[in-house]
Amino acid sequence: MVRETKPCNMTTITPIGRYIGTGNTVDAQAIAVAVETLAKYRYIGKPLIRTTTSHQRLYGDPTKTIPGTVKNKDLEKALSINSSSVINCLEYVDYQNAQHLNQELLFAMKWCKDSHINALQITGSWPDPRDLDDFRKHYALPIILQLDKRELELCHDHPTTVAKRLQKDYAGIISHVVLNCDRSKGAPIDIPCIENYIIAIEDCAAEFNISIKGTFDQKYEFFNAGSLIRKHLLSIDIDIDNESNYHYIASRLHDTVGLYI
Repeated sequence: MVRETKPCNMTTITPIGRYIGTGNTVDAQAIAVAVETLAKYRYIGKPLIRTTTSHQRLYGDPTKTIPGTVKNKDLEKALSINSSSVINCLEYVDYQNAQHLNQELLFAMKWCKDSHINALQITGSWPDPRDLDDFRKHYALPIILQLDKRELELCHDHPTTVAKRLQKDYAGIISHVVLNCDRSKGAPIDIPCIENYIIAIEDCAAEFNISIKGTFDQKYEFFNAGSLIRKHLLSIDIDIDNESNYHYIASRLHDTVGLYI
């Protein structure tokens, strides 16, 4: 089991800093290629590799399985890579807005056992901050919160409302906010819209690190996203589906990392 810690505050948690995140992969060769690609471009951050699970996967409900999620018994293996060059992130998808999220997160960590976990990510909801605070009393991990279309809509798609909610509910609890740029399948990324959210968070909740996430399928999207990354010192998450091979991951990272040069 991952070593538990005494109650902590954000100053006791090892920060993960800026990163380039990829989708789920347990392919050691894919991770090696990602690390090698980043090293070639002398990027100052690390690749962040996600392993994703959910309530359905943890408790064995095969009828509502979310694609790309890992079964409870496979979590330890998926998170077993021990490298100072990689950030291992356990992502918990919470589309049902779990009533006892803290208990589900602690249950997930028990399945991880001796894994090398550097961060926790919550995706799919505005989680109860009390659940996250309780989790941090057991595991001193930085917490990433991903905001998708639904979470933004719950704040009436208003950047300042989103930023104020982050500051009010999650200051001192989470360290990173991921803004999912892919508002609808096949639609181009709305760079001005995303930048409005970035500016609002910088103004109202400056303590949070920000990442933008997208498939970045079109070459021009890399350049447009790159302007935001350079201007606001962002992290970036490349949305690669779980079936992509390591050559594709390397190619996508190669194109993205080039924006920093």
